[in-house]
Amino acid sequence: MVLATSIALIGAASPSRHPSASPEPTVVTMVCGSPLLLWTRSMSQPIRSEAGGVGLGQTFTVLAGPRTSNRGSTYIQIDVATIEDDFPNDHYWILRDCALPTIR
Repeated sequence: MVLATSIALIGAASPSRHPSASPEPTVVTMVCGSPLLLWTRSMSQPIRSEAGGVGLGQTFTVLAGPRTSNRGSTYIQIDVATIEDDFPNDHYWILRDCALPTIR
């Protein structure tokens, strides 16, 4: 009886073998305007895209970041695909200071 109880307690205390659900992606809402920026791993800071910018109230899903430039500004990558030919299959970056997490 003691052996059965000990085995039951050990089984209850062992971690779950089921993978946990992945966390929901972070969604941000713009609280100020930001240019859409291009930034590859080989660049020390982002460059302004020709696509324009984003404005107050727009919402985006964060794909990567934060990432800090060599000038100390911090950026996040959002779910807006680039249109520039030199940056295929990439996504734009925006200023992190202009994007606040959306409360769900």
